[in-house]
Amino acid sequence: MNEPRARRVRVQVRSVQFMDGERDETKLCASGMLLETADGVRVTYSHKDGGVPMRTTVQTVGNGLVTVTHSGGVRSHMRFEAGRTHQTAYETPYGVLTLEIYTQSVENRLNAAGGTLRFSYALLFPAQPAVHHHMTLTVLPPREEKTTGEANDVETDQRD
Repeated sequence: MNEPRARRVRVQVRSVQFMDGERDETKLCASGMLLETADGVRVTYSHKDGGVPMRTTVQTVGNGLVTVTHSGGVRSHMRFEAGRTHQTAYETPYGVLTLEIYTQSVENRLNAAGGTLRFSYALLFPAQPAVHHHMTLTVLPPREEKTTGEANDVETDQRD
């Protein structure tokens, strides 16, 4: 029996944030790796956030649980489970911020071939209005052309 092997993939991330009546959308395209695990699927990709190198690992556990781990300029381990609230520490160069994450929904359609993962959640800060997020992670086969090793593309779009 063969051990599962990581394979190269293209990762597209679309994040829509709603805060104080404002909508902010960010799109990220990166090269990454996908590995089917005993629990689900793990996708790892590197990107830059404000010029700071970051590494993100997304792990699905069954159909209803997702963990997202960031390392680099910001460090965190977040847990998203529909209908549940989890507390996490968000470590930045400016200090540690403790916050709660309430997950409204998780739609997992990832498998060894790729697919899509969607989840919606609210970040709950002490004495502040909730910040609502809708995240879509799409995993596709790698492009045929050779990669240059250049920084990945990130777009932001602010709309009223």
